[in-house]
Amino acid sequence: MRLLKVELLRLFSRRAVVVLMLLCALGVGAIAAGTIYNARPMSTAELATAELRADEFNREPWVSRELERCARRGDSQALCERQILTQPEDLVSRRPLDPSDWKVWLLSMAALVSAVGVLIGATFIGADYASASLTTQLLFQPSRLKVWGAKVGALLVGVGAFALITLSAANGALWLAIKAWSPPIPPGIAGDWAAGAGRSLAFAALASLAGYAIVVLARHTSAALGLIAVYALVVETAVRAIWRGSERWLPSNHFIAWVWGRWKTRTFGGCDFEGRCREVVTKFDLAGAALYLGLIGLAVVMLSLLVFRRRDVA
Repeated sequence: MRLLKVELLRLFSRRAVVVLMLLCALGVGAIAAGTIYNARPMSTAELATAELRADEFNREPWVSRELERCARRGDSQALCERQILTQPEDLVSRRPLDPSDWKVWLLSMAALVSAVGVLIGATFIGADYASASLTTQLLFQPSRLKVWGAKVGALLVGVGAFALITLSAANGALWLAIKAWSPPIPPGIAGDWAAGAGRSLAFAALASLAGYAIVVLARHTSAALGLIAVYALVVETAVRAIWRGSERWLPSNHFIAWVWGRWKTRTFGGCDFEGRCREVVTKFDLAGAALYLGLIGLAVVMLSLLVFRRRDVA
């Protein structure tokens, strides 16, 4: 426990870690704030402006001609006005918050927090390698297994707590906005939303271990971050272009299924001579995503433990 406390202090004493957390919190906050701002109710001034613009449109000469033509067809005046006249609400297209859209903003938040979790894990152990402080740490605690475990525990606790605070604040603000501005929330939405946020939190904490493990294997933070960037920007796009049946094995699809609870992709297989293509639907469920991502994470972390115990840290 004492070693875990020391590693937690070391984690939060890293300036780069604090900066990453601050930037991530600002990013998640921006997602929530932007979503709330774009769905805010219309103000009195905005409604008055919309009424003035509607009156201007309705005074156009062509509007009178259309109303007369509609009346000659035998339609009622009320029907003609409803079909032709511009209404103030037609000029205000702001869509209210829909609680069923929680998947959209939660996925963005989860992706951002998880990406920062990877960077925090990589930065945390990378700084120890760069400063050669691991040698000093092992002088005070010769057991490499305990040192490795304390660092893993510090990342799980530190990143998990950060993700809990950040995601709770952002989604709590969205929840309050929905309660204040939108119709009653349908049954089941709250539970699904909370479960998705919890899974996002867990993934972010485990993602920090992935960054940690990759740096332990690569020994240099820059090399590990380069590998992560190449995968994120190039690998999945290239695999999709080369291999038609790759959707089942791409981690990004399993990540979406993990956050949302289920997910499916639609691709097109071979086409016949008439241009008709066969649609291929690939479904992902929560259990499959947990197994797939868990096995990958476990393999990388266990390999890093093996390397950490056997490789010279100097």
